[in-house]
Amino acid sequence: RRAPAPVRMLQSTEDIGIVVMTAKQHLGSRSVWVNKTWGKRFPNLFFASSRATSQQDLDGRLRLWPIKAPPDFLERFPADSYQSHVYKGHLGLARLYKQQPDLPWYCLSGDDVYLFEPWLLEALQDASSHPAEEAVCAGHVNTLPWKHAKETFKWMSVKCAHTFGADFEGANCVKHAYDIVRPFINVSVIYGAAIFCTNAAMARLAPYLPTALTKGYIHMWESQAAPIEGTEAVHVGDLFRDYLPVSDVLLALCMEEHGIRIYDFDDGGYWGGDFLPGSILENIWDPFWKPAELVLAQRPALWHKIVEANQFQMLEYWYGLIRSLSD
Repeated sequence: RRAPAPVRMLQSTEDIGIVVMTAKQHLGSRSVWVNKTWGKRFPNLFFASSRATSQQDLDGRLRLWPIKAPPDFLERFPADSYQSHVYKGHLGLARLYKQQPDLPWYCLSGDDVYLFEPWLLEALQDASSHPAEEAVCAGHVNTLPWKHAKETFKWMSVKCAHTFGADFEGANCVKHAYDIVRPFINVSVIYGAAIFCTNAAMARLAPYLPTALTKGYIHMWESQAAPIEGTEAVHVGDLFRDYLPVSDVLLALCMEEHGIRIYDFDDGGYWGGDFLPGSILENIWDPFWKPAELVLAQRPALWHKIVEANQFQMLEYWYGLIRSLSD
């Protein structure tokens, strides 16, 4: 068996593998806009969708990976529902790591982002100078607040009471809801707009991407509730399905459990936020308009919530100005 290739050092966009999560309804819009703007500067970028369309297959505009939804998922959700980003992203990232195991950095991105590659490269180099040895994931970091977990637990408890009543079955259901929610309290989460992980971090995440992080978590939320002593177990089934965690939260818990260090772009002065130029459409072409966020965005590595073609065009124009000023 051939020995694995040594992990490359981060020098250019060729050293970053990216999986962009998208859906069939966005293949002719957001995916194309990404591909025509910042995506064209990343040769190892692939779009993960539930399926390709004949038009995309014929004209080859997108480097598209049709990701087949697991049967367990299709029993619960439509293939292109919002929750589908979990299986598309995690299976796509596992595929990328398997096919290109020598990249220093890997990224899981939405189709509503724009990456400024000069500052992105700086941010990733600040996050880790030895991506082959240091298990680090980076991006815009938030802590999942206790208030959010408390609110989720409250509504899960209400469902328990409505379904099982106030006797031991209801109590067992509430206990199960608490056991499910508790690990997520105060977890540091890299915002799912774009999550970057070193090669060493991917080695730790990879075994769980196609298993626990794709379907295992659903089974946990639907499992039989461990009974309070002296009572019988209760099976909650799909009772908590509306509260299933999303990809970035699942990855955050896995990172914490496996000792992966988190790097916040903000700590290095890089911008990774929301509400961007073009968000307010009536002001987008006003040369005197400057949203408050831009005061902070001295080195914008990542913009999020880009959902219109003119937003991508505006950022591409700014990208050109920035590059011309730096040359």
